[in-house]
Amino acid sequence: MCIAENEEASPWEPLHVERGFDRNASTVTAISADGYVRAGDLDSTKAEGVMTTMAQRINGPTGAEATVIFCPEHAAIIAKGGYGKAAVKQFLWQTTRYNMKDLPDEVFAQRAKRRTQYNLTRESVLHVPDKPEDILLLVAGGDGSISGYIHGWGQGTPEGGTTRSVTKLIQN
Repeated sequence: MCIAENEEASPWEPLHVERGFDRNASTVTAISADGYVRAGDLDSTKAEGVMTTMAQRINGPTGAEATVIFCPEHAAIIAKGGYGKAAVKQFLWQTTRYNMKDLPDEVFAQRAKRRTQYNLTRESVLHVPDKPEDILLLVAGGDGSISGYIHGWGQGTPEGGTTRSVTKLIQN
């Protein structure tokens, strides 16, 4: 899948700037994508409504990062509601959780084995992903009220093993 940020329609700084590149630089970011989930919301007129719709699409465990793509219309509603990029990430992180009790036994056993730092039990509840900063937030697409979520893969481990996105400068 290839997605171009719609920087002109975004109320926030582009991902490459967030990652330390000059605004005029041309970059490419590669992520470990597992699948795309459509997050259409034709009805919300408030930031919290749009973000809640997105949070409902972010279901269950992800990899080390989660990629959220808001269409320009949804991004404008969220920005008009007073949310900057960090606040959107915080809202989504706080709102998206999964219960370890809901996982099949084998899946729970693997999660507990890979994530010993959490001392997981069947009563544990984890955020998706581990930290708000691990949400990649983009504005892409054009007119319409269809946003989306890209489920990541590559679960982190206490030893530091994980699959994470990387942004590189495109050389001319």
